[in-house]
Amino acid sequence: TCAEGDKGQEFTCEVTRVEPPPPPQLPSGPPPVATPTSFPMALPVVSDRNGPIRCCQIIIIEMDADENLADLETRVGAPDVMLTDDAPDDGKTEPYVTVALSGEEYKTMDAVPIGDEAPCDHECCQQKELTGPGLAWNPGNRALRPGQMYTGAVRCYVE
Repeated sequence: TCAEGDKGQEFTCEVTRVEPPPPPQLPSGPPPVATPTSFPMALPVVSDRNGPIRCCQIIIIEMDADENLADLETRVGAPDVMLTDDAPDDGKTEPYVTVALSGEEYKTMDAVPIGDEAPCDHECCQQKELTGPGLAWNPGNRALRPGQMYTGAVRCYVE
């Protein structure tokens, strides 16, 4: 047989609905076109949480044929370490700054051309963290080699 137990207390709750954020805005217009020696690099969103962004560097790294991103990080260092005195030896000489933009320019662009052979004239192109003698430093948007794998990283400096 079934027995009736004590009734519990009755509670009234008010729930507020929280709307999810809107989906990210996708770039509009015609898609950028890659060539055998250049490609458009989509720019990731950057945050001002550490202060207003003064400028951003787009850094390009040539990858070995059988290399994945984890191997690359071991060889040249994480994006925040490459091209600094803390980077492994390859990370001090192989990555290069190809494009630099002011914080405001960066926020208005969806992508930048990589490999178009344009000079890197922005003052941020000369911003460097390497102090040792004889370390390579040659910013510029060099033509890429057909068939070669590349990856890119973005480093921003705050005011």
